[in-house]
Order: sequence, then C-alpha cells, then structure tokens
Amino acid sequence: MMSKNHFLPLLFLFCAPLLAACSTITNGSSQQVSFKSVGAEDAYCDILIGANDYKYNVRPPQTIWVQRSRKPMFITCTAPGNRTKNAVIESGIASTAYLNGVTAGATLAWDAESGAMYAYPEEVVIDFSSTLAKDQPLPSYENKGALDSKAQGIEYMGQDTPALPTDAATAARYKAAYEDAARQDALDAANAKERERRINEVEGGFYGDKGAPVVKKANPEVQIAPLSEAAPAAKTLTARPLTQQDNAIAVPQTNPKLGKPIFPDSNTF
Repeated sequence: MMSKNHFLPLLFLFCAPLLAACSTITNGSSQQVSFKSVGAEDAYCDILIGANDYKYNVRPPQTIWVQRSRKPMFITCTAPGNRTKNAVIESGIASTAYLNGVTAGATLAWDAESGAMYAYPEEVVIDFSSTLAKDQPLPSYENKGALDSKAQGIEYMGQDTPALPTDAATAARYKAAYEDAARQDALDAANAKERERRINEVEGGFYGDKGAPVVKKANPEVQIAPLSEAAPAAKTLTARPLTQQDNAIAVPQTNPKLGKPIFPDSNTF
C-alpha cells in the first residue's frame, strides 16, 4: 500500500500541467501595450477594441493596460496640422494558449471567453512621417450658395471684443460724463478770457495791482494841453497890494494873473 507521502507528489505532478496550461492564470485577461508616434508631437489617439467593447484615450508616448480580445484594435490618431492616421491591429494567439494541449483543451474554452488566449503586439507605432499637413476645410455654410451663418443662427467664433450686457449703458454714461466735462472746460476757458479782458480795461491793473501793465485809453473827445502851455506864472508877476480892514481877512484887490489851466472846462474824459 502506497503511503500518503508518496501520493502527494504524484498528485502535484498530475495537476501542475492543468494549472500551467491555463492562460488566464498565467497571463491574465489584460496586457500592457506601448503606443508611440513618429513624425509628430502632441498626438492624440482613440483606441477601440471590437465594435463597442473597450475604449481608451492615449497620448503617445504612453503605455496602458488593455483588455485582451480576439477582436481587432482600431486606432485613430490626430496630430497638429490637421493630420489623421488610422490603423488596425489584429490580435494573435498567446504563447501560453498552446499549453492547453497538455490538458486536452480542458481550459481552452475559459481562455477564449476571457480573452487570455489572445495577445496584441507589445508596441504599436503610429507613423506620421508620410502624412502631410493640410488646411482645415471650411464648414458647409461657407460653400457658395449656402445661407449666411447669421441667417442659420450659427454663433460667430472669430475675433471679437468681449462685452457684457451692461456695457452699452455704461458706455452711454461715460459719453455723457465726457460731454459734461468738455462743456465745463469750455466754460472755464471763456470765463478766464473774460477775466483777462476786464483786467486789461482797468488802468493800473485789476484790484489795485500796480505792477500790471497799464493800457492807455484814448478818447478823441478829451484834449489835454501840453505842459508848456500849463506852466505857472512868472515870478515877476505883479499884483496889487493887499488891503486889510480891521478884523478882516486880507484879500487881493484883483485876481493875480495865472497861467493857462492844465485841464479845460470839461469833465469829459
């Protein structure tokens, strides 16, 4: 009778191939794939496995975990310059899937269901070297004969000046304030001009400012005699002696002869 110590090693030898043949246990149902781009920087890729099974977003160079599947991997990458590159990566049979033959295919169905028996390339390279940059096509409403974008209600996305709903009212208030300031400046200038005019019309300066220049006023109705004609009488002027009465003021008998008065008999200046 075989002892228990001999039975356990035999049991392990019998079960080990079963465990080793299962790709789900050895590799798992997901794998790492590295995505790289050639001839372009700042590329962006959308990864789709199958029809709508799994979706991934990648910015090469980047390594991500993807689900293993028998379905192909669809890749759509875009790069600056309106460049687009599409690729389809087929999956292959994983190397560990062939170990299912040891177990007579006992674990093959499970590997196929989980996707562990399939594998994608470990590295995927997107080559933009042969893809030339091109202009962005105009939208359909820019075609000849199409309705104007404003008529179609399409928002204008070109250069514009940002504005708020209250900007119109604010601009009107600013305009009115500037107009009031301009009127006030004009009024101040007119007042200053009038003040200068009044100062110039006053001899000796305004408010007794004797240092201000004096503007001579001429009046054709006023005739000022020359100084030669207004000279005082000579010292040899003779006059009659004074007569004085008792307790009376002495006055000359007749008025002395004086020179010609400086101002004529007129009070008009």
